[in-house]
Amino acid sequence: MAGKFEIAGLTITHAQRIHDYVQLGFDNGWGLNIYNRIVSPEISESFLRRLADCIVEAEDVRDGRYVLRLDGGMSIAVGIEDDDYNGPEAMELIKPSGVRVVWA
Repeated sequence: MAGKFEIAGLTITHAQRIHDYVQLGFDNGWGLNIYNRIVSPEISESFLRRLADCIVEAEDVRDGRYVLRLDGGMSIAVGIEDDDYNGPEAMELIKPSGVRVVWA
């Protein structure tokens, strides 16, 4: 897995757990499904609610993690090592056009 989704500057409109993955929705109609293990923080319903209206300030890929840095000092770190996978893909970005970009 390499690269970024180029979602810096977008505002999260909703975040929810769906079965065994986390889904983030953004103000431009894009969505991000995170299937891999979220390393930090521990994902709780209250944390997911706090994500609404947060702006993605930066994306980093390093030390075996994909990290979304959010305004207000919050972040989400997704493991991208072999042991972090829950299925065939790590994450999936869904564009408003329906085009899907998959990290495998």
